[in-house]
Amino acid sequence: MRALAYRRQALRAATTDIPIVFHFVADPLALGIVTSLARPSGNITGIAVAAQLLEGKRLELLVDLLGPGAHRFVWLGDPKNVSANSLWADAVAAAENLKVDIARVDVSSADGIEPAFDAIAKLGASGIVVQFDFLLAAQKQRIIALATERRLPTVYGTRTLALEGGLISYGPDLRENFRREATYIDSILKGARPSDLPVYQPSRLELVLNLKAAKALGLAIPPSILLRADEVIE
Repeated sequence: MRALAYRRQALRAATTDIPIVFHFVADPLALGIVTSLARPSGNITGIAVAAQLLEGKRLELLVDLLGPGAHRFVWLGDPKNVSANSLWADAVAAAENLKVDIARVDVSSADGIEPAFDAIAKLGASGIVVQFDFLLAAQKQRIIALATERRLPTVYGTRTLALEGGLISYGPDLRENFRREATYIDSILKGARPSDLPVYQPSRLELVLNLKAAKALGLAIPPSILLRADEVIE
């Protein structure tokens, strides 16, 4: 994440004339890529994939799914991600409202995945909320395998992880983001200025549930969660 931020900032410094449409930046304001989401100014606009704070909603899903017997959770995040602290704060606020405990476990490299799960086991967690992050997404197969092996219900930020074996995901519809990005590029090629195209904040959120993963974890999914799901993988 940090390396990607440097590259985007380098592009910003390299030209003020060539239009740039950035792809899935977590927090373009925090990175200093734009000065405003509504009016980005200059030659840059794009997609702010994690502009919303959704960790609280993901934690709420886990609490609803697991029921009153589950009271201790973990938020797994990458401290190098500029959105980490704000997302963690959202998870903490939700935990207070839900009257459950939540602990933070950080992982900043691929080598840290298994030690992170060892730490989660020692905490006696009932479930995990995984931050939407490029490092963690790149390690998705290891994370999904470890969560299944250790029987830890886990909620993710994108549909892809549920499709690949994760239990549940809640987040923006990335397919819609790709379509919006193509629309922006088309508009710019037709003469629009990036400064007149607001940074897009995903408006459609989707809940995806993987019943195969639930079976592997020995979970019975409450009807209320099934009814809320936008997609159920059987």
